[in-house]
Amino acid sequence: MGTMLRTRSLPSPKGRAIRTLSLPSPRWRGIFIVTIILSLLFLNPSTLSAISRTDKRKARSVARSISHSVARARSRHLTRAELKAAEDRLAEMGYGTGPVDGVIDDLARNALIAFQKWEGRRVTGNMGRGDFEIIMSAAAPRAKDAGYRHVEVDLDRQVLLLTDDNGAVMRILPVSSGSN
Repeated sequence: MGTMLRTRSLPSPKGRAIRTLSLPSPRWRGIFIVTIILSLLFLNPSTLSAISRTDKRKARSVARSISHSVARARSRHLTRAELKAAEDRLAEMGYGTGPVDGVIDDLARNALIAFQKWEGRRVTGNMGRGDFEIIMSAAAPRAKDAGYRHVEVDLDRQVLLLTDDNGAVMRILPVSSGSN
């Protein structure tokens, strides 16, 4: 296969050589012309479009504001009342949160970590909107054995369960056995 473009020099009236391009076959000429036309179309698409630039800008602006408001709603920080409700629910389920005051201190963070481990969530120690919603609808953990006071360690979930005389869970703590 040869080169697509060939150059040749022609004499000019002033004595300088003029270089011209020639295409070897009609097929290549057609491909070359189509390529040039497509390049010109993509270089200036706004003149060939039925939608004006202002319409495009408005559409982009609306799409951007919708995506920002959706992202804001998802990532909206929890209020102190919501944090307090989540702490209360964690304490009610047996995750020792310390004082229920709407402040995520070390005890509340450990309770949240134990909850995230028990529920199989990503362990971050930070309470997000998703964690809050799951905490508010979660059921309290149950021990595998019932009827007597004991300690259970769930190696898969990396949590420790303390039970009362009836086998009901009193406290859940995060642990690390070194197996994960």
